Amino acid sequence: MPVIVTNAHPRLRFPVKDSERIVRSVLRNEGTRASSLEIIFVDHRRTIILNKKYLRHNRTTDVIAFCYEREPTIDGEIFVNLDQAKAQSLFYGARFREEVARLLIHGVLHLVGYDDMSMKERNAMKQREDFYLHTLSVCRRKRII
Repeated sequence: MPVIVTNAHPRLRFPVKDSERIVRSVLRNEGTRASSLEIIFVDHRRTIILNKKYLRHNRTTDVIAFCYEREPTIDGEIFVNLDQAKAQSLFYGARFREEVARLLIHGVLHLVGYDDMSMKERNAMKQREDFYLHTLSVCRRKRII
């Protein structure tokens, strides 16, 4: 299962091995595999460009997932905004590592078919994120929104 991790942020980093472990674990537990999956760690500037170009939003965001193929295996990209992860970790009182892991999990869940457009879907996705954070021993406590 090829998982390619690219650190394209000018300063912040997240460990490649941790990224691969998290992504593979979520995919395995969701009952799927990746034929090609790239994780790209970026900054606010890159996220705004992607958000404008593909989603028509003129703002930053924490994670953007592009699914190119879902059957029989996942083919996609996940862009994780490390600037936003840092800000959110401070806001929620979480560790930076924990917040980045949550965003990775969130992106993978989007690729396997989860959505967060309604409150019901958001809650289901959040429960799955919490499950994986605790299963993978990344999270000290649940994040309260």
